[in-house]
Amino acid sequence: MLDSLEICRLLEGHGCSLKYKEKAYARGYEHPSLEYPLFVKHKAIGAVGLQPLVLHPAYRKSVHWEQIKALTQGAPNENYKSTSLEVFPRALDSTSNTGIAVNCADDEDLRSLFAVLTGESTAFEQGLEDEFSLIETFEQSSFGQQIESTEREAIIRARVGQSVYRQALLKHWQGCAVSGIALASMLRASHIKPWRDATHLERLDPFNGLLLTPNLDQAFDQGLISFTDEGDIIIAQTLTAELQRALGITPQCRLRSLHDRHLNYLAWHREHVFSG
Repeated sequence: MLDSLEICRLLEGHGCSLKYKEKAYARGYEHPSLEYPLFVKHKAIGAVGLQPLVLHPAYRKSVHWEQIKALTQGAPNENYKSTSLEVFPRALDSTSNTGIAVNCADDEDLRSLFAVLTGESTAFEQGLEDEFSLIETFEQSSFGQQIESTEREAIIRARVGQSVYRQALLKHWQGCAVSGIALASMLRASHIKPWRDATHLERLDPFNGLLLTPNLDQAFDQGLISFTDEGDIIIAQTLTAELQRALGITPQCRLRSLHDRHLNYLAWHREHVFSG
């Protein structure tokens, strides 16, 4: 879980400027794309660990509220009070101001939360929605229905691999999800829960995606490998030691940057795709 000092460092790295710094128990940050300031709890010595980030209470009525809650760990404290929350509304029957105190698990969650609060994720989601709607239109078209399912899936897979979705996976994984190879031209973007089985929202979710080198991608797609909730590789019995060596697959292979939001998709893959 990120503490207050780590959150301050990350916010400053995102271009936030320290605006309200003379307050005893919080530091306030502004950004040109933020509608409201963000406050981070503060104390004279050391860091605050419990729900250190404080959001404006107006976010409760935001269309992104459910997304905000999904990106923070545990139930938010929607009635946090402090006299240091300058420009936040006054709490009812109190001399203190009020805000929503939340936890952030890691850098990735804070980046995603910041993207939601600044509207950056809305633009990304719209681009992804537009691209995938075109793919779904092709899939349901008379031509898409007439061709063989394997050919249709190959076309869809190629389109997904060239889309905004791929850019989201490149941003998250920073290279192959297993080996770390960062040569983008050698990496394939694909869904953990395959396109044919996923709902529309699951197709849009970057956490339903892996970026892999071709050998790992094909092995994963065919159910010859999968991954545990800890990111450790699982190898099917049909993949002999000789084949493993030829494919560069070892029992030491593991996912490098696993997030809680990957886990349901990996569980689905282990149950429905992995051949055991």
